Amino acid sequence: LAGCQLGYYSQAAKGHLSLMGQREPLEVVLADPQIPPQIADSLEFSQEVVSFAGDQLALPAEHVYHQYVALEQDAVVWNVLAAPAWSLTPKTWCYPLIGCVSYRGYFQRPAAEKAAAKLAEQGLDTYVGGAIAYS
Repeated sequence: LAGCQLGYYSQAAKGHLSLMGQREPLEVVLADPQIPPQIADSLEFSQEVVSFAGDQLALPAEHVYHQYVALEQDAVVWNVLAAPAWSLTPKTWCYPLIGCVSYRGYFQRPAAEKAAAKLAEQGLDTYVGGAIAYS
């Protein structure tokens, strides 16, 4: 595991397992009379979008976004993106089994901001953005 940055993988595994342990089927959430109307409306709309994606666009939408976790933060995960100054070519990170992607996800915003600061110290332009959905 030389060079694998175990701290990064540890936070990723912990965050993922935490989410998976908290998730509830949308049918259960929407049947709860205590759910705020704004959240219920958003969840119902999300299912309309997923249905449209599957029915009209032929996208694989059968088993996606049918569970819900109430968060105590603004995003599920914060993604760090980076590129050399004046470049549109993003930095990529490669992971075992997953492949290479042009972002790095963190379940805690301070950790994402710290990683972005380290990349900025290396001369890269950085951006930290929150993702409101997780799949």
